[in-house]
Amino acid sequence: MKKDYVEEFRRYLTDEKHASQNTLSSYLRDINQFRTWLLSSTDIRLEKADRAVVEDYLHHLERIGKSPAPITRCTASLKSFYGYLADTGVISGNPVKSVATVKLERKYPEILTNKEVELFLEQPQCVDEKGFRDHAMLELLYATGIRVSELIGLNLEDVNLS
Repeated sequence: MKKDYVEEFRRYLTDEKHASQNTLSSYLRDINQFRTWLLSSTDIRLEKADRAVVEDYLHHLERIGKSPAPITRCTASLKSFYGYLADTGVISGNPVKSVATVKLERKYPEILTNKEVELFLEQPQCVDEKGFRDHAMLELLYATGIRVSELIGLNLEDVNLS
């Protein structure tokens, strides 16, 4: 019976690395898309792919119009997967280890004008609990600079009223 290395890797990410659900789904999607490409474009099995095959795949992603961010994430996914296979002795070395990643263009956040901030903070109508909550959330975002994901992850226990 053929081993399912992707399933083993999923268990490793879940049980040992405690990867987030987002990381888990992204990595597995990238690996499965690579496996599908291998099956349709080559006769090479996933665990037999070498650096040249991985680079061919990454160039394929560029040719079909993928932007640098998903290509970089895919490279990281494959690097992690093949690192796992090397660490567990399935393969002798990580073929993706020295693959160069695409340079990502840093996009800096846009800074709001004072007028835009005022309009932003006036949006929620403070006429009910939901309006007061939304206003407080916007004030907190503006005053602290926290990310939206950090804001929605806050719990009552995180508040220090003193």
